[in-house]
Amino acid sequence: MTATAERAARVILSKDGLRATLSTRNLDPAGLSAEHLITALRELGARITPEVEARVVEVVRQARNGGLGDEPVVLAQGVEPVEGSPATFTLTAGEQPPAEADESDRVDFYRSQILTVRAGDVLGLYTPEVPHTPGVDIAGRPVPCRVPLRSVHLGSNVRLAEDGRTVVAEAAGKVQITSGSVSVIEVVEIAGDVDFNTGDLDVPTHLVVNGTIREGFGVRSGASITVRGAIEACRVEAAGDLQVNGGIVGQGRGLLLVGGEVFAKFCNEVTIRVVGNLIVAHECLNSRLHTDGHLTLLRGATLGGYTYARLGAEMPELGNEAEVRTVLALGLDPAAIIEARAIDARIRKRREAAEKIRSTVQPLLNQLKRLTPDQRERATELMYQADTLDQEVGREERRRDELLTRAGPPADQPASLVIRKAIYPGVTLIFGDQLTRITRVRKGHFRILRRRGERCEEIVLIDRLSGSVTSLPMYELDPELVPPALEAVPGSKAESTDPAPQPAKA
Repeated sequence: MTATAERAARVILSKDGLRATLSTRNLDPAGLSAEHLITALRELGARITPEVEARVVEVVRQARNGGLGDEPVVLAQGVEPVEGSPATFTLTAGEQPPAEADESDRVDFYRSQILTVRAGDVLGLYTPEVPHTPGVDIAGRPVPCRVPLRSVHLGSNVRLAEDGRTVVAEAAGKVQITSGSVSVIEVVEIAGDVDFNTGDLDVPTHLVVNGTIREGFGVRSGASITVRGAIEACRVEAAGDLQVNGGIVGQGRGLLLVGGEVFAKFCNEVTIRVVGNLIVAHECLNSRLHTDGHLTLLRGATLGGYTYARLGAEMPELGNEAEVRTVLALGLDPAAIIEARAIDARIRKRREAAEKIRSTVQPLLNQLKRLTPDQRERATELMYQADTLDQEVGREERRRDELLTRAGPPADQPASLVIRKAIYPGVTLIFGDQLTRITRVRKGHFRILRRRGERCEEIVLIDRLSGSVTSLPMYELDPELVPPALEAVPGSKAESTDPAPQPAKA
């Protein structure tokens, strides 16, 4: 092969290593040989199999007969990876459109409705998983492919029919669908209200109350609770979700502890601590709300009280024209910051005490021979006390760090407030250890967040339509604005080591 032909006969390896091709542009067929092509493939790391050799010989023959054309020609081909697909489930039983709030002030919660079935009922269609298959490049190395998302599996009390696709209920109960499974679970159902006819309730399974949980009664479920009516001034605990078709009227005495998510029509003078998201169709009035997830109001306003939303909040309005005092905290929990400051104060005292002991005792230990046996024993006890104080400091530091880590949002999810209509004077927004006060009406649609500016941290308002950024006045956190920390949700990570409280009268 001539030097010109060698330069023209270019063998190119694809970026994924799955194929080596011969460029036919300016190719001199007369100078092309199988030996040079095999050598070029080896330099690229390709395995020279009998199939590759046969392919090279065929390409050389076609080139000399003028049959290659202008397009690149594949000399060695690996095996393409085959992406699989996860098993999926499509619900067909009781299909309903998602709930929306309409102008007639009616809200129909799709998620708050209980879908119950009888044994033998068809739930939906199951599509089996298609496994993924890694590929192999021309050098014989494996080529990974994207692993399918988690497959849906069939949980308790469901089975596949003989066609391998239809999912059938094996027992009567409530249909529960998560991102990973479909099941039918037993449900404790109360035909009417929770009142003197039922007494307090403590059930391990899902609970459905077709009426209202009346004032003064305690309800606890080891799973989820659905209330078709309302919740009055009482104590309610749910390890899973709490779904309320009506409103929550706490009269300043109601307490709800929820390990999942809360869905309600409205919240009025109630204390709620929820591990997941809090979704309210209408207003939240004069309530104490704490969500480790996201707060969403579909309509209405949050007015009065104190609200904390770890992952942020979105609502049409915050506050009102009467300038009712309303406090909303987002991101790092201010209560945790205040507790961390108290821990820091204890740490300083212990360090100072340990340092004082060492500065007093160490000179004596340097003259150990001059001390009496009693003095030596006392000095040793004091040094042991200093070491104990150091250990307590270490435990307090770990507790403080764990507290602040648990109480803050993920690093990639900075908390923000989205206002769709307006925010009013009288509102105080707290972002960690800083706050800002709203002194005039600001019309939405906008977002407020704390971020790092060019020189320092700042709280800014970003207009959604124009993209303009307004820096808001920022002040140090006022501890007087932050109420004492709420009782932890039983069974959650934030729960203390104290025994879980029993359902009690409000």
